[in-house]
Amino acid sequence: MRRDVAALESLTFDVAVVGGGIHGAWIALRAARAGLCVVLLERGDFGAGTSANSLRIVHGGLRYLQHLDLARMRRSIAARRAFCRESPHLVAPLPCLLPLQGAGVRSPWLLGPALVANDVVAWDRNRGVAIAARLPRGRLLGAAECRRRLAPLVDLRASAGALWWDAIALDPARLALEPVLAAAELGAAVANRLEARALLLAGGRVHGVVAVDRVARRDVEIRADVVVDATGPGGGRLATLAGLAAPYRPPRWVGALNLVLGRRLALEGGVALGAASRRADGSAWVKRATRELFFVPHGATTLVGTDYLTCDDDADPAAPPHDLIARFLDEAAGVAPRAELTAKDVVATHWGLLPAEDVAPDVPRKSPTLVAGADAAGAAGLVVAIGEKLTSAPDLSARVLACVRRELGTRRGATVARLAPAPHGRTQPHEWIPPSCDAAVEARLRRRYGTRWLQVAAHADGPEGLQAIAPGTDVRGVEILHALREEMALGLDDLVLRRLGLGDAGHPGAAVLDACAAAAARELGWSEPARRAAVAALDQAFEVSRTGLGASSPSRTYHASVRASPVATSMRGA
Repeated sequence: MRRDVAALESLTFDVAVVGGGIHGAWIALRAARAGLCVVLLERGDFGAGTSANSLRIVHGGLRYLQHLDLARMRRSIAARRAFCRESPHLVAPLPCLLPLQGAGVRSPWLLGPALVANDVVAWDRNRGVAIAARLPRGRLLGAAECRRRLAPLVDLRASAGALWWDAIALDPARLALEPVLAAAELGAAVANRLEARALLLAGGRVHGVVAVDRVARRDVEIRADVVVDATGPGGGRLATLAGLAAPYRPPRWVGALNLVLGRRLALEGGVALGAASRRADGSAWVKRATRELFFVPHGATTLVGTDYLTCDDDADPAAPPHDLIARFLDEAAGVAPRAELTAKDVVATHWGLLPAEDVAPDVPRKSPTLVAGADAAGAAGLVVAIGEKLTSAPDLSARVLACVRRELGTRRGATVARLAPAPHGRTQPHEWIPPSCDAAVEARLRRRYGTRWLQVAAHADGPEGLQAIAPGTDVRGVEILHALREEMALGLDDLVLRRLGLGDAGHPGAAVLDACAAAAARELGWSEPARRAAVAALDQAFEVSRTGLGASSPSRTYHASVRASPVATSMRGA
């Protein structure tokens, strides 16, 4: 996958996808598989926004039973299955536990049938899925077993436990990158650091976009018969700048916050604990006075989510505000007292914007926004897709492709499908096996890159390329070279955060950053001041993510005021 912006100017594409998050990536892949000539543009790096900042649960929609929304549940199950089939090396089964009481909406009498219904509705959840990623059936746990599993968090007198299975994304950033790589292998042209600034309009029809190459610092015209705006919080902004009406744009947004704790809390899977609900979900058939906070173990860390912050606009800050982190940590510590959480446990945060419900601005939307064509989107050849969660990407992309086909069909003399151009980049023969690639290295590369592991190993010029880059990490030198040469990593943040997963547990240490920066400097020709500046900037980004101090403050309304508890106070003093 090579970045060649100059070549984009000489082509006319069937479809230009603007936005390289999880939804734009899947849209580009669907279109490329359909035989269309595709270009994918991303203003920053692929998956750098909300897509990479998730609780990691790729869920099948069990909670939609409370809405009696079986259609949405089926779509979620199909989307989860698509992730498991496309990237089996990046997902794994995750057992999830909800403690139950003797009566009410959390009773075994209600949740037992719900688990059976979940398995019936998800009867085909494992169809075509590799054995390692297949999900077992749910079941009720006895009181003693439930309490044992809850012990690291809380001493709760539960009468039983509801145990179901979802999938966990082992690396959300790479899960978003995978469809970009697959689309490029099918011939799609892709480029990060290429920001669409304006639509090309003539005769009431879109003919492409004007973009700014943020590397070469110049304007670029990219011609396409259909433009798909998949920019997430920016969805519809291009239309507005072009003077088109965009009534579909959400009037408000919700910031979603997850905490990353720097220790694994001896959990056997995800655990949902009840906290006081601060918002009413009017669409739910089963009304509850509580909401669930999820504690999700991953490697040496535990993720806690999710809290929300209502934002008055779509200006996406780099990190959540400091006081929101303090408040949510306070709440998590209250529902899980045996974990003894303090501000020192927070090593990173996940943060991203989601569209808010029209009638309930402090609740994320339950379905994506999709408009197309002159009547709905304001111009022929324009499609706008605003996803509401990571899991919806496979389903939404299929619906977008149908809209693209219709818009292509409205062209005079249109040819709906073209042969894709020749793939960009270098492809290594799959039978090539690098020398001295021992079993441990091969296992590491297979786990992370799946069937592409040989392409990664091919960058080894000798045994030293297969060595760990620094003490305390299992990342190999060939992974850095592959990311820089074949995965369009242009900055140190691209490399560390989204290609190698080295920031999953917070700051990986000075030795790791220095090793990555040194390799990038050699490969990309950075000067020594540029190398030091890149390390310093990433150091600062890790600190902002951890504490929220120094983050830009969005226009916001809290669901509840921050309490001056010992936890919140210690965070403010951190």
